[in-house]
Amino acid sequence: GEKGGEGEDEEKEEKEEEKEEKKEEKKKKRREEGGAEGEEKDEEEEEVAEEEKQPEEDFQCVVYFWQGREASNMGWLTFTFSLQKKFENLFPGKLEVVRMTQQQENPKFLSHFKRKFIVHKGKRKARDDNLQPSLYQIRTNGSALCTRCIQISTDSGLLNSEFCFILKVPFESSDNQGIVYTWVGRAANPDEAKLAE
Repeated sequence: GEKGGEGEDEEKEEKEEEKEEKKEEKKKKRREEGGAEGEEKDEEEEEVAEEEKQPEEDFQCVVYFWQGREASNMGWLTFTFSLQKKFENLFPGKLEVVRMTQQQENPKFLSHFKRKFIVHKGKRKARDDNLQPSLYQIRTNGSALCTRCIQISTDSGLLNSEFCFILKVPFESSDNQGIVYTWVGRAANPDEAKLAE
């Protein structure tokens, strides 16, 4: 048993000596080829080259396509036949396209918004329309991660004691300022109430 152990130790020592000899040969070649740089720098470069030969970091790109409830499929078709191809050329074999529809967003998608996911109603509005009050309902479906703030019709009849609402009333000026009111229902989730405030 001891002889076998000694033989292994000798083999290891021989291999280490061979490595050292190869390093010395490389150093000599470098000195002959390109001048005498410090030995410490050579050793560091060799160690980095030999020990850190790791494969390039593997990555995956995810592109989310979110479609509102009232949007037509034209946007999705335009994306798939133009933009998606450009993304695929930029990241060949590493692109994943995930299509999301309103109210069916997955937790991974929602996590990117850090509980500040806001859905505005209707089309992109003209600036004059921004002077109208807007009402939003905070909805937490199942977990805090799935929190959404969704614009609803500005109607007091939609207020519900189990939810929190935010009313944005803009001033009649072009500087985008106004007053924001928070309405917390009597039986609302305390976490939602805290978020609304």
